[in-house]
Amino acid sequence: MPRPKLSLVLLARESVLLAPMLAGCPTTPSAPTGAPQGGEFTHDPSCTLAGSLSVSLGDGTDGFVALTSGQGPVEQFGPQGGTHAFAAVQVGGLALDRYDIVLLQLSLFAAEQCPTVDAPCEGDATFGVGTWVLGDTLPLDPVDAHTIEQDQLRIEAGSGAVVLQAQVEDPCGQLGFAEQPFVR
Repeated sequence: MPRPKLSLVLLARESVLLAPMLAGCPTTPSAPTGAPQGGEFTHDPSCTLAGSLSVSLGDGTDGFVALTSGQGPVEQFGPQGGTHAFAAVQVGGLALDRYDIVLLQLSLFAAEQCPTVDAPCEGDATFGVGTWVLGDTLPLDPVDAHTIEQDQLRIEAGSGAVVLQAQVEDPCGQLGFAEQPFVR
């Protein structure tokens, strides 16, 4: 008669061992999930600023770390075999005394979709698109009166030759653009 108890004990032990694998990726404070996407962005029709925004791309694993030529954000390996990266942006030329939101879109393309340097790539982004309203879903992180930085922007890691592009817009309609080609 002890066999049924042994079977139940083994089944219970196996359930405890399998539960973390079935639960998915951990979301503890030590495992960053990235800045929340979305938010509400509106243009300010009374704003008459006419300029452009400067945009720099960086690794966003822990703060803004500028990328060098040919370098991409650090690839992160998840416990289930997936990969992602945390990008970062630095945006300058902002009128932070006038507004407190900025629209950001990051896209990761296969390099063959980007025949023209410093121009938007063609078609849908092969490895995905992320959109954030910085200042709405999370507060802006000013470096000075005209510049912000944002890290923890989760993107797919991509593979092969890729191009990471950032497009930024402020409520006055000023635009900024940056791209970073690299190979995974």
